[in-house]
Amino acid sequence: MEFEVLKNFLKEIQTKIPVIAITTDSKPYYRNITNKLHVKHQLCIFHFKKEINTWIKKLKRKNKTNQEELNKIQHYKKHIFEIIDSKNYKTSKKLFNKLKQEINNIPQVFRKIITKKFLIHFERYVNYLKHQNISKTTNKKYLLDLGILESLKKMSIIVKKSEKISLTVQKR
Repeated sequence: MEFEVLKNFLKEIQTKIPVIAITTDSKPYYRNITNKLHVKHQLCIFHFKKEINTWIKKLKRKNKTNQEELNKIQHYKKHIFEIIDSKNYKTSKKLFNKLKQEINNIPQVFRKIITKKFLIHFERYVNYLKHQNISKTTNKKYLLDLGILESLKKMSIIVKKSEKISLTVQKR
């Protein structure tokens, strides 16, 4: 879906219902749209974890890292997952700051990935910790397992199969 079409679609929705947040995958144009619409942007935790695991599998397949580096990468992957799965924002931020202090200890190949995909977007990954009504994922199975998919259907919009977004609206 084109950027302008999606932006106009969301802008129109915003005139009908008070959108406070949009949960999306990590496509860059969503950031631009949420910034222009002045709504909070939650990046989907499920998709991020899937991306990280895929990158690690690729590193293993390419065989460009030794076992010691792979162990370090696994350690920092767990640390990142702990950050985004924290019970509250304060804990998440504390763990995030610790990760930033240890950035030079992270194997370079993984450091590049997390710097580009995680460190600069930290706040977009933890918006759900600051605002309890924001969904941390667009993954339907996860929402169904939590038993909240039905109530979120009224607030979630699937733009098309490959374009998943979830809107969080203010209660009237």
